[in-house]
Amino acid sequence: MILTTAPIIVAQDADAVTRDAFYAAVRTKNYTHAVEIGKDYAQRHLDDETFALNLAYAEIDAGDRDNAIQLLRHLASSTDTAIAAQASKQLDAMTSPGFQRSSLPPGYVYAYAANESRFGDNLLGFNARYDLARGAVVPSAALSGAYDTRSGTPGLAQVFNTDELFASAGLRAPLGQAQFGYLFAQGGYGFGLRGQPNAPETRYGLAYSRDYNTLFSNGPHSQIGLSVASYSRFSGNVIAYANALHDVRLTKSLRAIVGVNLAADSQRLYFNNYLEGFGGVAVPISATTSLRLVGVTGTYLGRGLNPPANTTYTSIRTLLVFGSGLP
Repeated sequence: MILTTAPIIVAQDADAVTRDAFYAAVRTKNYTHAVEIGKDYAQRHLDDETFALNLAYAEIDAGDRDNAIQLLRHLASSTDTAIAAQASKQLDAMTSPGFQRSSLPPGYVYAYAANESRFGDNLLGFNARYDLARGAVVPSAALSGAYDTRSGTPGLAQVFNTDELFASAGLRAPLGQAQFGYLFAQGGYGFGLRGQPNAPETRYGLAYSRDYNTLFSNGPHSQIGLSVASYSRFSGNVIAYANALHDVRLTKSLRAIVGVNLAADSQRLYFNNYLEGFGGVAVPISATTSLRLVGVTGTYLGRGLNPPANTTYTSIRTLLVFGSGLP
């Protein structure tokens, strides 16, 4: 009996230490540290909604508005009416025109590492943005990159990725009070990473992304995304991407996931015009990171020019995803 209960007691004591450390950091207004501590505890105790609400408040004070809103949306649907009411009240305040973030101007970083079995290729990419002010039109700086392990100099091998580092600055105009989407215009310089030329670039378009619930909740989670942009690097080609996914909890550390991806472009390049569906599992690793293993079936759309003889394809896609707000 002692052998089986001792680990439980130790775990409970460790949780108490973690909670105390979180609240101590909040009292000293070290909100960034509080969030770091709190996210680990919240992920392991999804049913502790009082703690989750306090974590959301700490994220607001740390300047992490995006993750705070995501957590508050989940809590607003709580069966605990007091928790739901407080979360809803905070959401209303945060999405009102007068809401101001309490820390430095915000930013966001997204990164991925993927293996695509049909290409036998590993693909890496990231996008980081930092807003330099607040307002209806926001000046911002951005850095993005993409790389893969098979592409060579254009003309010598098929290019599976853009293989470029792009540093830029520009303006973006958030859409609506909740700011799920925004218009943007960027100018900067692109550096080719695998034989591609270095050159000045411009990009402008629309981006939109929204989550319904979170990947770490007990309930289902959905996500939709859309981007439409013109790229001077590709001779002004306008490329559009849309995606939607839905996942449900199977166990504490495993979720079933399904989704669709759609792409099209103005130059009708076949590899930019496709529709694919996927299904598999997702593993939430931390509050900012998840691993997905999915089977993919897709088809190149008829509008694409000079498609391959076989316009359908299948693949196994392993995808590690990271996304976080920057205070």
